[in-house]
Amino acid sequence: MIDHVILTVSNFERSVAFYNQVFKPLGAAMSSEFKGENGHPDLKGFSDGKTMFLWLKEGKPESKGVHIGFIANNRAQVDSFYAAALASEAGDHRITESV
Repeated sequence: MIDHVILTVSNFERSVAFYNQVFKPLGAAMSSEFKGENGHPDLKGFSDGKTMFLWLKEGKPESKGVHIGFIANNRAQVDSFYAAALASEAGDHRITESV
């Protein structure tokens, strides 16, 4: 259900070293670098060899600035998910959508 998480970190190199160390026993490591363009930041991605599950973005970390990507099979699921979030009084904090 959760596809990926993007965390903002203040130091790419230190954060990559940390996550490589803690993910090693789980069989995962940094395996992808995305060069940002047109306002999209550079990202460093971690994978277990099958799935990219964590991306790091360099910047000023903020407690309310975490990105979590969910998997949906179609637009109807996205709309139902969104309606359920609003019904639970989560509020509309959507910035962009991919589907």
